[in-house]
Amino acid sequence: MLKLADFNHADLHGTLEAAAKQGIKNREFLNKCADLATPKLHEFCPRNLSRTLLAAAKVGIENEAFNTKWAEVATSKLHEFSNQALSDTMWAAAKLGIQNEAFITNWVEVATSKQHEFSNQALSDTSWAAAKLGIQDEAFITNWVEVATSKLHEFSNQALSDTLWAAAKLGIDSEAFITKGVEVATSKLHEFSNQALSATLRAAAKLGIQNEVFITNWVEVAISKLHEFSNQALSDTLWAAAKLGIEGEAFITKGFEVATSKLHEFSNQALSDTMWAAAKLGIQNEAFITNWVEVATSKLHEFSNQALSDTLWAAAKLGIQDEAFIRKGMEVATPKLHEFSAQALSESIWAASKFCIKDEAFNTKWIDVALPQLHEFSAQALSTMLYVVAELGIENEAVQTKWMAVVAPKLPDFNAQALSNTMWAAAKLGIEDEAFNTKWVDVVTPKLHEFSAQALSNTLWAAAKLGIVDEVFITKGVEVATPKLHEFTVHALSESIWAASKFCIKDEAFNTKWIDAALPKLHEFSAQSLSKMLHAAAALGIDKEAIQSKWIVAVTPKLPNLNAQALSNTLWAAAVLGIKDEAFTTKLVDVVRPKQREFSAHVRDMAVQAAAMLGIHDELFTS
Repeated sequence: MLKLADFNHADLHGTLEAAAKQGIKNREFLNKCADLATPKLHEFCPRNLSRTLLAAAKVGIENEAFNTKWAEVATSKLHEFSNQALSDTMWAAAKLGIQNEAFITNWVEVATSKQHEFSNQALSDTSWAAAKLGIQDEAFITNWVEVATSKLHEFSNQALSDTLWAAAKLGIDSEAFITKGVEVATSKLHEFSNQALSATLRAAAKLGIQNEVFITNWVEVAISKLHEFSNQALSDTLWAAAKLGIEGEAFITKGFEVATSKLHEFSNQALSDTMWAAAKLGIQNEAFITNWVEVATSKLHEFSNQALSDTLWAAAKLGIQDEAFIRKGMEVATPKLHEFSAQALSESIWAASKFCIKDEAFNTKWIDVALPQLHEFSAQALSTMLYVVAELGIENEAVQTKWMAVVAPKLPDFNAQALSNTMWAAAKLGIEDEAFNTKWVDVVTPKLHEFSAQALSNTLWAAAKLGIVDEVFITKGVEVATPKLHEFTVHALSESIWAASKFCIKDEAFNTKWIDAALPKLHEFSAQSLSKMLHAAAALGIDKEAIQSKWIVAVTPKLPNLNAQALSNTLWAAAVLGIKDEAFTTKLVDVVRPKQREFSAHVRDMAVQAAAMLGIHDELFTS
């Protein structure tokens, strides 16, 4: 060690190269070499500068002073570097994390004009380095793509895998390059290493490649090797499979089976990515989920903000209700919310709404953090946010006011589901803002034909709840809903007839279609829905004998489940429709008797009038 101080620049270069060849990893020795070489780097020739940095990268020297001085010296000599030296230098700089702006700018300028002379390996190494260093120089990338595309068929398997990974990282969208890369890779997949297979699929996911032949071949080759994949490769593979929507049951089953046994070895990011993949693919493997929850719960405090947000979203998506996991997740997330991105905030509050445990501290902190950032939320995130706030029952006037101010100008960007969710949430929260509602009606009316049956039902219910009376909107809504009523759920049928009654719509086509759709399902209606339905039918003047008799059969055994208001509404509706069924009225009286103290004065007056109309003579209904 003492003699190192006597080495000249050539000796030091030779020593570092020899250390790299021999695989020497002695940190003290290597750093001493770097310390001694640093003041002598200006004496190095271009070739030795390149080879010295390459050696430093291979042995993993972490010496900031050496890196800084090397970049300073090399920058002025890059035009003298050979093509191989340029490639090796950038690969090494990326490996060591050298982010010297002057060096990178000069290197890009020199390399761009020489790329057509680069070997296949140099082209691959260069793209990998550019991706690692985040180089986004358009001329450099365009030139690289042009040169590389024609040579991809000559690339080694590893070079091809690395190149596709780099292309994904750099966001290269050249159709010719991607098509060629996939075509060449498909024919070589059976020769790829496990790491190359994983990296290639991840690149395909990042590039949005949906080439059926490539994916089929990839799955066929990889399925028998999954048990050999490293933990990171396995996690990356499952993430990519989910991103690409790969549905091969045997492959997915095998992938999660292998992952289950390795979860305790997974990094925090790998745990998060794997759970995200499980949620996207709808995996309901009990052993995997149980093991994952057990392993992840103790590590949640180490998760990055994005990993934590993704994890909570995935857990909620899969319906995980493990109390220890949820409490820990909320506890860890709460103090970190101010670091969350707008997307992460949106996903985390959605997850909170799905968990069985409601965390007041989390909700309060979330509002404090999200409010100043609402203008950064996407249209979809804004829609999701209010929907979730309504589900959680968070009634915060500041949130509602700010939300409407931000959302109103963005409503034209909302899709049909987001528009429906938005108005449903506004109705649930009782937000009655005329300017906002008017804007919403203007945007929604021409899009109603795009709404799903459920979105349509929710929209009509919300509009009725908020007292929206726009005739064009209502007419269009009823017109679009009528042919879709057979697709409505029982709940949607109940809500839609209630909305129609609030709108005072007496549309014969709608009413007839509604009866046809509802009649076979009446036995599925809840007691509350049956009461609401008859009340609405009476308001609309629907007096079809078939629905009345069917309704009586369905509602009579459910009467004990009705509250005071619903009992009064039922009695009133029966009176308006002239339903005089002795068994029904007898049962109704028996149910009302023990609940009469729950009736308000107004509700009691309605019940007394209805009883008189039905000819019910009972002291219970004497005024």
